[in-house]
Amino acid sequence: MKQTRPSLRRRRISAPFLLGLAIFALGFAAGSWARSNSRANDPAEPDAERALAPFREALTLIESRYIDAVARDRLAEGAIKGMVDALDDAHSAYLKPELCLVSRNFSGEFSGIGVTAKTDKATRRIQVATVIPNAPAHKVGVKPGDVFHEVNGESVLGMSQAELSALVPGPPGEGVTIVFQRGDAFISFDIIRDTFETPNVAYEIVGGNIALVSMLAFHERSRAQLDEALASIDVNRRTGLIFDLRNNPGGLLSSAMEIGGAFIKEG
Repeated sequence: MKQTRPSLRRRRISAPFLLGLAIFALGFAAGSWARSNSRANDPAEPDAERALAPFREALTLIESRYIDAVARDRLAEGAIKGMVDALDDAHSAYLKPELCLVSRNFSGEFSGIGVTAKTDKATRRIQVATVIPNAPAHKVGVKPGDVFHEVNGESVLGMSQAELSALVPGPPGEGVTIVFQRGDAFISFDIIRDTFETPNVAYEIVGGNIALVSMLAFHERSRAQLDEALASIDVNRRTGLIFDLRNNPGGLLSSAMEIGGAFIKEG
């Protein structure tokens, strides 16, 4: 049985400790020349050096006295994640570089299982918000309200939507196994990913003669989809327009500007 040394016990590392490791790791990666250059130009550098001293000491303790060897890049990654988690912001998350590349898609077409997700405010767990008709998830029986539990054997409890959205999509034709919690039951689905157009704009007439238009994201096709929606409901014949952007996480700045141009005069 492994024994931890008395001077350093296994325990949860606090956010300030992680913050220190992150700053240290970034400084280390920058190199000694960059550090000496910043000292010459930053009058606050002596204070920063004093603040970082205990963090460097903690890193030295882990590397020299922890029972198992821990890669420095792993510590740095944990520190960065800790900094972002310390923001306590549901819309901010740290993604590994390779996952970040997978998660970015603003073309209006998507390769994945065909659901949108939302985070339950009470439980902080991620659940299916909508299932796109005829998409892979719809074909196997995924339903709105299903709670994500595992993806390819990896627990997603505690993940942000950004982290989850980097795991679930993938190349068309590739399979992914997802376990959902539905009520008290856990249901596993083997889903073959496919490419489909992401439904982005919905519209209807409410309150007698009010046009209601919803947009889920700003991507390359958003303005064209909005124009089609406004034409379909003949918006200029309506007594009012509600443009619903709730649960829209953003997207392309250029697309947002194009959407604004539909309502705001030039200049």
